[in-house]
Amino acid sequence: MTLGDLSPGMLDEARAGLVEVGRSLRFEQVDVQDLPFADDTFDAVIANHMLYHVPDRSQALAEIHRVLKGGGTLYAATNGKPDGPTLVDWHVKAGVKVNPSMPTGRGGGRFSLESCGPELEQVFSRVELHRYEDALHISEVEPLVDYVQSGGSKLDADELHRFRIVVAAEIAERGFLHIAKAGGLFVAHNVEQKTIDSAWPMR
Repeated sequence: MTLGDLSPGMLDEARAGLVEVGRSLRFEQVDVQDLPFADDTFDAVIANHMLYHVPDRSQALAEIHRVLKGGGTLYAATNGKPDGPTLVDWHVKAGVKVNPSMPTGRGGGRFSLESCGPELEQVFSRVELHRYEDALHISEVEPLVDYVQSGGSKLDADELHRFRIVVAAEIAERGFLHIAKAGGLFVAHNVEQKTIDSAWPMR
């Protein structure tokens, strides 16, 4: 099993967390757009909530297809559009700025449940989508404030005050603040015998 990430810090955390697993694991700093592995190396590739960060997603998918064995599978987890208010919506309701890196769950050009099935179908022979509907019920104000402040765009004192008022009012009225989430998993199957399509990016 090979665990890879573009960030050496993430790899260090993974090593520390898995030191007692007792299995032989390899850790590699890699860019999914240019994987340093031979063709037909892996039985499966797992891309866990990361493909929406990749600048050239078509190249990344071509690389994943290349390193997968015939009959191999890509498991790609991502977010979708939730049915209800997100944390971004609560920021907007309070009239405060939103951290640009905060997931909106609205798809668009990102690798989302709604938009990226066709991308995978151009590379893989069969693609399945498994949705997981989820939500958070926040019953205390300060843990949510701490989480919001841990992001890149910290709220100033006035924004924090407005955010606290909106969150506290909702918790007082309903007993909790509802934050909708929508996650899911694409399962993309490779063909048993690989064929080359001229539309696919080539190395």
